Amino acid sequence: MKKKSAPRHAPQNWRAVHLFDIILILAFPLLSAMLSEIWRLNYLTSTLLFFGVPSVYISLRRPAIIKKTLIFTLVFATPMIYILDYMAYVDLSWWVPGSAFRILRNSIPIEDVPWSYLWVYYAVSFWEFFLDHDRVKVHIDHHFR
Repeated sequence: MKKKSAPRHAPQNWRAVHLFDIILILAFPLLSAMLSEIWRLNYLTSTLLFFGVPSVYISLRRPAIIKKTLIFTLVFATPMIYILDYMAYVDLSWWVPGSAFRILRNSIPIEDVPWSYLWVYYAVSFWEFFLDHDRVKVHIDHHFR
């Protein structure tokens, strides 16, 4: 295994840049809640405001995390959507009354699918953007592949 020769250092104004990003990330849900309440937005539109807008913002700020975050989201969220949503439907802990239509024997609201993907994508991209700051990344030598 080879180590990267030079460690990745944060820029000098790292705290100022991240402070602005944190303020925006905290403002997105407040703005989304106000817009959802004022305009009486439906479940899907509110989901896009609450999770889609911050996810797009983080992705635009650090495009390098998009590919691995999308892969993880697809691999992790796809089975969990159907397993957890169906279990929630069976035990009556999650119900969406105004769904456009339902999938999987009329149990899972279609709006839960984008909600789940966006929720996982947002959580992972948030982690990658704000909290994952390894100084030295370990790379596997191409001879071991």
